[in-house]
Amino acid sequence: MKKYTKVQINDMREQLAESEYEGLRDRDIRQILWDGCVGWSMIDDADIVEQHEDVYGTTLVVEEED
Repeated sequence: MKKYTKVQINDMREQLAESEYEGLRDRDIRQILWDGCVGWSMIDDADIVEQHEDVYGTTLVVEEED
């Protein structure tokens, strides 16, 4: 199983957040202001890794667990 460091996971989190930010439109911002949202800092590390691998593939050097 792949094991990412906390720094790598935070880098993934930041990349996902930046990617989402770049795609926001005015109507998206209006909906966020109306309904709110869960911020990227509140998403579980395992979910961050899963989403990042789904979007970008496995691009980071990882430590293999024995």
